[in-house]
Amino acid sequence: MPNPDFDGNGWVDLSDFFLFSGAFGTRAGQKGWDRRFDLSKNERIDLGDFYIFSAQFGTPTLYRDVEIRNQADLDALLEELETINSIAGQEAEQGQIPYSHKKKEFRIDGSLFIGDSLTTVSNIVSLARLEGLQGVAGQLVIQNTANLIGLEGLANLQVVGDKLVIGGNKALASLEGLSRLRQVGGSLIIGGDIGGNTRLQSLSGLRGLEEIGGMLAIDGNTSLASLAGLEGLIKINGQLILKNNSTLLSLDGLENLTVVKGQLVVEEHAQLENLAGLASTLTFLF
Repeated sequence: MPNPDFDGNGWVDLSDFFLFSGAFGTRAGQKGWDRRFDLSKNERIDLGDFYIFSAQFGTPTLYRDVEIRNQADLDALLEELETINSIAGQEAEQGQIPYSHKKKEFRIDGSLFIGDSLTTVSNIVSLARLEGLQGVAGQLVIQNTANLIGLEGLANLQVVGDKLVIGGNKALASLEGLSRLRQVGGSLIIGGDIGGNTRLQSLSGLRGLEEIGGMLAIDGNTSLASLAGLEGLIKINGQLILKNNSTLLSLDGLENLTVVKGQLVVEEHAQLENLAGLASTLTFLF
């Protein structure tokens, strides 16, 4: 995603607008041309660039990848956001950014990694106070946590631009905190090579998803009895992989799925007797 935070202060505000407007209307090679403001990369600064700029105006954005490996990392991020939002609040009072953005909303124009590597276990207990997060342009990976029970701190997350991976979280029982999530641009992987979420009992937090940009893989979640919560899902632009969910009794939850652009893989489900939960109109495209 292009970065219209031209002065690097953490959000797109009037100072960025003044910088942008000074170059508006110029082309490459002309006096006043500056490549920073060519957000659409078409060698001129025009209305296309303005639309990109205005879409991010007023909302603080972190233009980098963010890693939250432990509680100390989370505390440091929250402190940074407090500073950004304090200044943003002052600008809102002065009319420099929209009044609605006094709220602690922010975006990450990069990937967000929560948890730790495969060799260590994160001590994160809660994601509370991240509730202002609206979108992640890259990947969202939540992995290898020992004490994270829920994802309520992500309650206002609406978009993940790339893949969403949730795996190896030993205490995670619910995805209810993702109830406002509407778009996953890449694959959605719950469990998988990172490891299953052994206490995960429900996918109900994913009820807002209608389409997944890549594959859907649900693998190694040994407490999951059904796929209830995926009733809104209509299209998967990749494989549908269901593996080693040992307590899975049915595929209820996939009854509205109509298109899968890839293979169906169903393996290692001792209690799953049939595929009755799949819609009769389901089409597989290869």
